[in-house]
Amino acid sequence: MLNMNKFNFLENYSRDDYKVFRQRFIGCILATDMANHTTELANFKSMIEAKGVKNGENIENLINQDDPKDVFKTQQQVLDMCMHANDIS
Repeated sequence: MLNMNKFNFLENYSRDDYKVFRQRFIGCILATDMANHTTELANFKSMIEAKGVKNGENIENLINQDDPKDVFKTQQQVLDMCMHANDIS
């Protein structure tokens, strides 16, 4: 459907923005794969513990703002876990 102009909401994206969107979208789809459930859940639990997130406190620590290269990765981890949780609920 995106090949039809009236449905292509990505047509005004720059090439770089399109790449980021595509990476995020693929990541979200792959996050629904139950084959990775145990590993991804363990990784996310470890990340939460390492960042000191508990009882809704320190959630800002989940996204590593100190390293620009790591921002995308940590954002994607949180997004993937939200997508996975939504999928299994």
